[in-house]
Amino acid sequence: MLLALTAIAAVFLWVTAVHRKTLVLALATTLLVIASVVAAPYTEVRAFSVAWALMIAVCLAAVSEAMTRSRVVRVVTVTVLALGILMTLRVNAVYANFATLMDSRDAYIKRLAVTDQCQTGIEVEAIANAYPPRILNNRSQWFAQSPFKDSYYGCRIVVIKDSAATPAGAVPPNPR
Repeated sequence: MLLALTAIAAVFLWVTAVHRKTLVLALATTLLVIASVVAAPYTEVRAFSVAWALMIAVCLAAVSEAMTRSRVVRVVTVTVLALGILMTLRVNAVYANFATLMDSRDAYIKRLAVTDQCQTGIEVEAIANAYPPRILNNRSQWFAQSPFKDSYYGCRIVVIKDSAATPAGAVPPNPR
């Protein structure tokens, strides 16, 4: 979608003869960034950050120019920004909830790290993947399979599957 919006914005800016030199530089840099990672066997999402930032900048330049020319565009822009604020509040709520679950699990492990359970195995539940992937990339499965979690805490950590009895990501109510 961002690619389509950037193409429309680029055409608009080119036709209106606004920022042509900057437009060409931004799009050329975007293409170079994408071309540099496209052949990689595995690419992190963050590898495209510069490309996204430049494409968003092209879109914002087009919106800014269109706002100076049309009252309707101004009204639509304000509406979209208001919806963006609502989405930001939702994302914040999801991240706050996830952070609470992670902090709770971390505190539980640290509390039991000084007991005999440290050597026999501290059981914790995986954080449920109940979040929309477009908002939060939950890597609880990676944590469960990571051999480094034991050395990080200095204890044997056993990650158990989510159960219906315990809320997603909560620590077991009765330490075993």
